[in-house]
Amino acid sequence: MPFAALALNITWEIFNTYKGIEIVGFYHISTIFDALWFFLDIGILTTYLLYSSRKQKVKPWLFYFESTVMIITCMGFQWYCYRLLGAIPGALYSSGLMNFIMSILFIKLLYRRKNCKGQSLSIGINKAIGSLAASILVGGIGVNQLGGAYRVLLLLGGITFCIDCYYIYLLCQRSKSTLRLRYFCKQLR
Repeated sequence: MPFAALALNITWEIFNTYKGIEIVGFYHISTIFDALWFFLDIGILTTYLLYSSRKQKVKPWLFYFESTVMIITCMGFQWYCYRLLGAIPGALYSSGLMNFIMSILFIKLLYRRKNCKGQSLSIGINKAIGSLAASILVGGIGVNQLGGAYRVLLLLGGITFCIDCYYIYLLCQRSKSTLRLRYFCKQLR
């Protein structure tokens, strides 16, 4: 997983857990889920910091410094969205933009590695479905508790879904298991 994606995700969760507690209390369902995802991402962050530092071509202190700066920058982004747009629209717009950025970062990672290591068709398909579902719900249908439909998020989500489909296409081109699937489908014809 690209670290920028992880940093954006974990800062969104901690920021919105804090704001959720402040605004609606800890026992609101969204606050509980944000907190739960934050704790799960702590495990991913810990794994990243423990094992990725060995694979980097920079000194360990520089790796940890860069990681810290990225997390602080991402927290600043969350705070800026909150200050600019308010609690709910800020959380929605930042999550839509983060989803878009993550899609691009996954493609960049795939090109950089030149293989599918750490990535799978399952991840790509589930991300695309999640992007599309959230975009339709929040951008198209709207949720009364969130202030109705946010049409810009429907457009951004549609673009993100197209990028996710391209990611799936790239995974299909590079995945060994997909080659077996293509061979099997060809035999059925």
